[in-house]
Amino acid sequence: MTGANIRFANEGETMQLNCPYNKVNSWQSGTNDFLVVCEGEIPMINMNLSISNRINISSDCTTLTITNFSKEDAGITITEANGTLFITRNEGDLVNLTCTVEGAMQDEKLIWISENSVQSSGGTNGYIIKTFVAQRSDNKKEFTCVANNSVNTLPLKASVRLNLILKPRIKIISSRNPVITIGQRITLTCRDENEKTEKNIDVFLWIHNGVHLPNKTENLLFENANKSIAGQYACIVESAAGRDSAFINITVNYSPVVQNTTVTLFASSRPRTLECSVLGVPDVYNFSAWQHYTYNNELVRSLDGNTNGTLTLQNKVSMHPFYEDSGIYSCCVTNGVPDELGNFWQTGTINVTIEGKPELAKPHNNNYIGHLYAKSFMRIFVLSSSKVSATIWITEIKERQEVTPCIPSVAVTQFFGKPVNTTGFICEFQIQNTTLKDFQNYTVDVENKCGKNTFKIALILTDFGKPEKPKGVVIYSSSKYIFLQWQSGLNDGSRQSFIIQYRKRSSSDWEYLKAENSNSTNHSIYILNLEPSTKYEVRMYASNELGNSTYTKRIISTKKEKSNENKSYWTEFLLVLVVIIPVCIIIIWWRLKKEIYSYYCIFCSSHRANDDYIQEEGGAIENNLYQAANDLIQQPSVSSNREDDAYSSIDRRQQVVHEQNVTYQISKRDQKETQDQQQRSMNNGLDPQNLNYVEVMFDNTTNNGAFCIHGADARTPYADIDFSAKADPLIILEKNEESLSSHSVENDDFVSLEEVQQWMISKE
Repeated sequence: MTGANIRFANEGETMQLNCPYNKVNSWQSGTNDFLVVCEGEIPMINMNLSISNRINISSDCTTLTITNFSKEDAGITITEANGTLFITRNEGDLVNLTCTVEGAMQDEKLIWISENSVQSSGGTNGYIIKTFVAQRSDNKKEFTCVANNSVNTLPLKASVRLNLILKPRIKIISSRNPVITIGQRITLTCRDENEKTEKNIDVFLWIHNGVHLPNKTENLLFENANKSIAGQYACIVESAAGRDSAFINITVNYSPVVQNTTVTLFASSRPRTLECSVLGVPDVYNFSAWQHYTYNNELVRSLDGNTNGTLTLQNKVSMHPFYEDSGIYSCCVTNGVPDELGNFWQTGTINVTIEGKPELAKPHNNNYIGHLYAKSFMRIFVLSSSKVSATIWITEIKERQEVTPCIPSVAVTQFFGKPVNTTGFICEFQIQNTTLKDFQNYTVDVENKCGKNTFKIALILTDFGKPEKPKGVVIYSSSKYIFLQWQSGLNDGSRQSFIIQYRKRSSSDWEYLKAENSNSTNHSIYILNLEPSTKYEVRMYASNELGNSTYTKRIISTKKEKSNENKSYWTEFLLVLVVIIPVCIIIIWWRLKKEIYSYYCIFCSSHRANDDYIQEEGGAIENNLYQAANDLIQQPSVSSNREDDAYSSIDRRQQVVHEQNVTYQISKRDQKETQDQQQRSMNNGLDPQNLNYVEVMFDNTTNNGAFCIHGADARTPYADIDFSAKADPLIILEKNEESLSSHSVENDDFVSLEEVQQWMISKE
């Protein structure tokens, strides 16, 4: 197409184009789209075009008319758009945008504009190219190409929108604070910052401390976290635009784990330092006091350690043997995080062995008791970190006696002044028939892998014997313990101890406790940790250097549960309420009934006879007439109707004041008792001649009937009393005056002869 064929038009006008050739085959647009096809008799307009309704063609196909002309009709295009309104690229790609104008004029200028800003200009040759690297900010941005010239009043424009496939920009989101405790639940999610682009991610990859995990999804779940999940996690994703990664650190707090270790030290090692090896998160620890135990798990002492978890043993050899530092040391530590059971403090142990020569355990005895012409033995208890190879016993004249083995055993030893059970070796030397020359000093050589040690031992002659068995054994039991009391028997002055054995009645094995003798003869001990509602057998014996006493008698004690004891108390209360009280009521009722019946019989017999009393053969009858003193005073003398005088009157005072106590006694068998009383009075320093007493004897007579005695209410004088007869007055001392006055009772004018005989007056 030549310059003469160029036409210019404004937007909205009607454009008429004439083909200079007489024969026309077709009309095409600048985009090579067919507008009209003229090969047939009738020209054919392409109805698929958007401008088909604005195109007219002459019958000979030489004239093309376009109504309402627009810029799209002029042929300005963006090549990369391919007739569309957008293009798609990846973030970071190099993007080229080419703007072309068909039939451009020489003064025509092309400009690229985006977001009202000129990006580039030029294009005097009919096209312009914009080149740039696609950034995340270019996503969804519209780019417009504008063609300006001197003819067109309105510039030609073509636009395209850039859609970018963005690179993933991810981060790891934790469902909770990444500092967690063992047992908690946590979820890690790998998420793109732009949620709309997450669907473009093709691959998820998780890495823990450099190790690939099998999980290929965006979520990583830990249901029951443990300390193994702690560390760095990386999430790596890939998409068509590229790849990205993110990192997170997970901290798992857990209670301290204290390592149990074994340490071997030497007797010469100074200072001796132990370290509590602990691992926990967080690693800020608090340490409590150290506990020192024997190998038999008995507490020896508590020690304050250093704040860094170390312990320095300050054992002075001059005060304590080196072996006392041996044993098990326990350290307790916390970092504020509880374990699975909720315990904040955790414990670890250090087994400490002190290597050294054999040593005698404390307390040790250097003098042993021998038995002349009998078997004697010397026994030492040795502490050693290794096996004792041999023991050599040598006399004081350097005569080698015997090499004896040492047997492993457990005995009570003092560690830092506290008696504990310790494992060691017993070395014993026996003399079957002890003679006088055997009582001497001995040297004992004891050897282990660290060397040899020598000790001095003496065998002495003594008269000490075995102790007696404990006496006065008393046992008490409750729902919590059995309490035992006893007294020590004879021991000839030697030191003794007491062994208490106990067992369940259904068991054949005895358990034992040891009680050391004290200065007192009375001893006691508690037996604890027993099973409730169980019968136990208890026995004991005494022991000293020469042997053991015999066993005490077995005592059976029943430990009851507290609930059972309360039940027993209620049972006893109900037993008293239901059984004992009714029995007591019946006994009281029977006695009252008997007394009422006796009184009724006496009352009835008084109407049948007027006899004063009945005297049986060989018997004694006491007739106590109860009358007021005033009635007696009004009758100073009454003659008796009986032939025999059987009554006497005693005036206890020179003057009768208000009452007169009168006693009548008939007795034959009391003569001997009276003589005995007189003899006892003489033995006590009392003169029987100073005693005032009366003894009336009666001859046997024939009874004429029953007798009846009326009481004070009736006041009937059935007896003839001679008030003219007088006895010598009693000599009353001040102290006896008070004692006599205590015998008087208001409205009581009765005293028996037996009471009179007991009034003894001491010589001053």
